[in-house]
Amino acid sequence: MSDTATVPESTRTYSLGRGQGEGLTLDEFIPAMAEKMKKSSSMSIPPEAILGFRIGNHMDFEPYEALGFDHPKDHTYYNRENEDPKFLEILEGIQASEQLDDPLLVYPLVNDDGSSILVLDGATRTSVIGYLRKKNPDIFKRVEVKVFRGTLEEAKAAMVRRNMEGRVRPLTDVEMMDAIVRFNKWGWTDAETCERIGRDPKKYTSIISQYRVTAESLIPELREALKNGKIARQTAFEAAKLNEDEQKEFAKKISAGEKVTSKNVSSTNETKKFRPIPRLNRMETTMDEIMIGLKAQRLGTACKESFDKVMKALAEFRADVEEKMGEKTEVKE
Repeated sequence: MSDTATVPESTRTYSLGRGQGEGLTLDEFIPAMAEKMKKSSSMSIPPEAILGFRIGNHMDFEPYEALGFDHPKDHTYYNRENEDPKFLEILEGIQASEQLDDPLLVYPLVNDDGSSILVLDGATRTSVIGYLRKKNPDIFKRVEVKVFRGTLEEAKAAMVRRNMEGRVRPLTDVEMMDAIVRFNKWGWTDAETCERIGRDPKKYTSIISQYRVTAESLIPELREALKNGKIARQTAFEAAKLNEDEQKEFAKKISAGEKVTSKNVSSTNETKKFRPIPRLNRMETTMDEIMIGLKAQRLGTACKESFDKVMKALAEFRADVEEKMGEKTEVKE
């Protein structure tokens, strides 16, 4: 095996196949292939046509982030030098067979700013090929791919769904939290997220909501504990309901080597009984009383952003009702 390619990458030419597009440079080949993919469900392509592919290194994810296509896995996972056992397992398997057991799932993105071929499922395998091509430039000159057909939003959802179902390395809880926060920024509701990642909204919406609220409220120390497996997902969900100082107390216990479980944390939450909303179940309850009751239930700083969104929505709803009814009442704090 040699360490350098027989033909320098910069001078290599490409063909679309079947006598089409012969002698193309890579910059010419990518947009032509992206257009061709719109009419095909599967084909073989040179891996260097995939956005972010690098010979001798793992994938570069910055171009994906620039397009709003943040890959959900922690990018350090793909770095061979970190010696993640699951990544090395895949690397060694592909190195031994010199073939992929499944095609990559790609998405042709064609817009006014140019064309790209994005990998939705197969970032690990693409990174492995990058490492192996450095050692042997004569392998994986082309790889089999399946083409995802759908909208941009559907492609983003498919990328997360496929990574959730990863055969060797599915998404971690922290990666799920980060993915759901991104979905929220894109304007997806929790129920829409469920549908787009292939989960039953009736069964999974509450879990998605818990992930989102935890991502918004969990302090960095407990986030790191969740990432490193020192606390379980349910423990993180419970801890996110506490204020910052209370969360820090649990973080100190974890740092001291104490075992913290959801039962420990929920017992702290149990000491905080919600105050009842005045006359909530009676017909004469006014909007003022409901809003005052909700404010009375606010505890600490946890979930501040979510709480403020609810209060804002209530205020807007009230204003809309008053406008329709012609009422002019003063908002009580």
